[in-house]
Amino acid sequence: MRSLRLFLIGLLTAVVVACGTPQAVQPSTTPAAAVAVAGTALASTTVTPTSTPVVPTLVPTSTRPATSAPATTVPSPAIPATQTIAPTVSPTAPPTATVAPPVAGAGKIVLSLPAGIGTGQVGIGGTDGPASFRIGADGSIRILDTHNQRLLFFDGATGKPQRTISLSETEHPTDFAVKGTGELFVLDTMANKFYLYDLDGRKRKEFKIPLAPEHTEVLKTLSLTASGDLWIMNEIKAFPLLTPDGKQLSRDATEAAGMGGSVTVRSNARFRIEAGGDKAHLIVDVQSQPAFDQQVGLLDEHPVFLDVNQGMELYVAAKKGESTEIRRYSPAGELMGTLSVDRNGCRPTARGIYVDRPGDVYTMCTGAGGVTVARYSMTDLVGKPLPRYNKLVTTVVWSPNSLQAAPG
Repeated sequence: MRSLRLFLIGLLTAVVVACGTPQAVQPSTTPAAAVAVAGTALASTTVTPTSTPVVPTLVPTSTRPATSAPATTVPSPAIPATQTIAPTVSPTAPPTATVAPPVAGAGKIVLSLPAGIGTGQVGIGGTDGPASFRIGADGSIRILDTHNQRLLFFDGATGKPQRTISLSETEHPTDFAVKGTGELFVLDTMANKFYLYDLDGRKRKEFKIPLAPEHTEVLKTLSLTASGDLWIMNEIKAFPLLTPDGKQLSRDATEAAGMGGSVTVRSNARFRIEAGGDKAHLIVDVQSQPAFDQQVGLLDEHPVFLDVNQGMELYVAAKKGESTEIRRYSPAGELMGTLSVDRNGCRPTARGIYVDRPGDVYTMCTGAGGVTVARYSMTDLVGKPLPRYNKLVTTVVWSPNSLQAAPG
């Protein structure tokens, strides 16, 4: 019996040694919050573009229609040019149904301007700041410094200031358009006027906007057509102001010729977005006849026409929360690619997104500390860069015979 007890005690001891003593499990102290993007206010007065690529913000994979292209997601460019943006990771966030899986883009900041009144600076006051910008045919970056009442020109390759045009005659300039001769028009909706300046920046003429107050209250931008007509526009309607020879239209003629949609210096066609049912369509009118009709989204996305590139491909922007999705269509109506730009922290402007002639997309982000301009190259469904057009394609029905030299 004693031998049996000793045998059982030995067996129990072996089992305990083999299994080990139970250990207490400590709760995890790792936070589940997303990694924040580090950033500081714009302070440098030197205008130096960076070649550091922007790291895209990671967006959860979500469901999109089978015909939709993946969107390249890029963060807001409201940071100094010398900072690299860390990716924002949010593993616990639910999928966003309206955002496609991201594709790594080639976006980078090409110009960073701190707030101020000096050379290489831009005026920021309260909620006021630059209202518009454009990219010239020569690659120059042109910013309408609304607060300081001036137009700033920068070299697109180096970021160095090229010249400054004083707009001291204006009250609150909101947009501008450059003629093929280098002369420029400046819109001042607060004064209900627009102005013509010569190559040396001297004011040559001023014009009253020949429209009733109910129209002028919502007007935001100016645009020339490829033939040289000057139009004034908002997001849904456009009115002609001047003929190519500089003749101003009467109020009756201007209001009678107003039409839904937009114009661009890269075509003589009219581009409009119409809503019907639960869909929105982009329609191109050539000589008053629809030449193109393409579905571009749902009504709650608020799509607006942006521009065409030299290949006559069409760009549409759709607002989605704090971001803007830019869609690029071929002349045949095929969705070629999308680009999702995070505009959170960027003040609203009359023209904050611009398409250059070859087909790249630029954004201007204005904050309390200054302004950044960033460039993004779009990709197709599988992440391959879409083509850039260095020459005008003249075989599309809305192609002009030629483009003016000076405008974007």
